[in-house]
Amino acid sequence: MDGKPKIGSLQRFEHNDGFAEDFGPSYFPKSEAERLAILDIRILNMDRNSCNTLVRHGSHGVELLPIDHGLSLPDMLGIAEYHIIWMAWGLLKEPPTPELIEYAEKIDINKDADLLRDQLGIWE
Repeated sequence: MDGKPKIGSLQRFEHNDGFAEDFGPSYFPKSEAERLAILDIRILNMDRNSCNTLVRHGSHGVELLPIDHGLSLPDMLGIAEYHIIWMAWGLLKEPPTPELIEYAEKIDINKDADLLRDQLGIWE
């Protein structure tokens, strides 16, 4: 490799049973909704609409599959509630589960910042 940045995308097909909008938020386990929300917060995703969230029924129950992260790690913030579907979900307006609190407490924000700087050249 010549060390120059490449432009492109990485894609993988995920078997699924439809979009989030085909089911509605009351159908999703709270743990899955929290997992989706924490991912979007960490990567500053500005476009988690109902077509960017797939639903799959698997051996672990209902799973939410986030797709299309093209508006993540933006160079400016301008998030509106209608861009992020889970912001209106009632189950996320309730107190977080103990599992989410434990997970969030383990996040090393300095390690995340170092990764963004070292791997993506952000904040150099």
